[in-house]
Amino acid sequence: LQSADIKICVLSATDLQSITLDPVISSYIDSDTILLLNKKDLVLDICSITKDVKFNTKLVCNISCKTGEGISDFLDAFVNVIKEKFDTVSPETPLITQSRHREHLQECLGALERFSEQDDVVLRAEELRYAANAIGKITGQVNVEEVLGAIFERFCIGK
Repeated sequence: LQSADIKICVLSATDLQSITLDPVISSYIDSDTILLLNKKDLVLDICSITKDVKFNTKLVCNISCKTGEGISDFLDAFVNVIKEKFDTVSPETPLITQSRHREHLQECLGALERFSEQDDVVLRAEELRYAANAIGKITGQVNVEEVLGAIFERFCIGK
């Protein structure tokens, strides 16, 4: 978790009304963490909560998964964070050299676009799973059948 490029921590805004944050959770939140305070619709004065509770992060987004309020603001902020971290043109900028990687990244992007268009929380979660699975196919988190299929497809005449 500490080596992740981007971390998103989702907390219930209703739980923060006591103005204390669990020390274990607090230890994972740093300046590179995006903090999502959910259930914005159930808290009367969410601005006072975010002022009273001290977070070690630069970005706090107030959202309601139930009503969708704040989701578009979060997505805009998330895109800006991604651009800030990865949208650089330099000699060290990684290139996508395999068409397989490009396909999986396009699959991930499509899932994230569908995520942003969905109103249903369950369907949003499913689109996030699709996006994570697409990235997992690049990073090596795939199942055995996929690995065997790729090996036989590239290096053998037949299965």
